[in-house]
Amino acid sequence: MNEQMWLMDDGDDFMRLVKFAANKVSERKIRLFTVGSCRLIWTLITKKPYRVAVEVAEAFADGEATKKALTAARIAARTTVAAEKKYAKLQVAAACLDTVNANVVSGAFGASVDVPSAALYRGTDDWDYDATKLTILALLRDVVGPLPFRKVTVKPAWRTSTAVALASQMYEARDFSAMPILGDALQDAGCDNDEVLDHCRGPGPHVRGCWVVDLVLGKE
Repeated sequence: MNEQMWLMDDGDDFMRLVKFAANKVSERKIRLFTVGSCRLIWTLITKKPYRVAVEVAEAFADGEATKKALTAARIAARTTVAAEKKYAKLQVAAACLDTVNANVVSGAFGASVDVPSAALYRGTDDWDYDATKLTILALLRDVVGPLPFRKVTVKPAWRTSTAVALASQMYEARDFSAMPILGDALQDAGCDNDEVLDHCRGPGPHVRGCWVVDLVLGKE
């Protein structure tokens, strides 16, 4: 797959895209993509074991939870699923289980189906299934960026205290509305990489694992 194919693919064969990405970037990034996708329906996740599963998966991706904790969260969520009877709730549960899937590729692919389905079956007419699938595809591209095709580096001089603080605050809060400000901070520090600046100032969406934020924070 070349870069043009990666950017133009409409996600019809999402598994192909996920497999490609998983071979090019870290497992951390793929799991954070799955978590970020699941957080699109956070308000629908009302049962504690499901929320815990998502939170533990995120912590595990960042090295803040053990594999044992990930397994325990998966078991607790599966136990809760056994008592579910309504299809809509089963779809929510499936999306949450995707985040703790031991196989990150299967989990990422599952999210591309289960997240939009979970919201679709909540019984309202204000959810666009196709638009959500495109949002999830955009999240995958946000996490992967151009990294499979070329190395992108952030010069030490660009990583000013302001830039690092902005990136850290967005990462911790999961609120990436300050991305354009990060772009300004990087440019003020001498960043002349149009790809980095355009990503900061683009429409998004962004999640933990965003390739630019990761570069600023020194994460892989």
